[in-house]
Amino acid sequence: MNKIKLICIDVDGTLYNDDKNIPEENIRAIQKAHEKGIQIAITTGRMFNYGKLYGSLLGVPTLTIASNGAFVKYKDQILNHQSISSTDLPFMISAVKDSGLFAH
Repeated sequence: MNKIKLICIDVDGTLYNDDKNIPEENIRAIQKAHEKGIQIAITTGRMFNYGKLYGSLLGVPTLTIASNGAFVKYKDQILNHQSISSTDLPFMISAVKDSGLFAH
């Protein structure tokens, strides 16, 4: 019996190499894990579409955990969606703008 039920894989520098290509050995290993009944999750601090893009290249269904866990989706089902409250948003926009950073 397989004790492993889920493998979570970060994208940047873990799933893909410095050229942003997923090595074939990584794809084969992920596909073998899926064949054993293990769920594959792409996890990233980036936005959903980024994780979904790389998950789609693996040839197996993937759960996407994005925005540091604030957005989780499997197939067409959103499992978690957390956002900043409308009362906190003006403060956050001001803090980001004042810091000279960019947010999305």
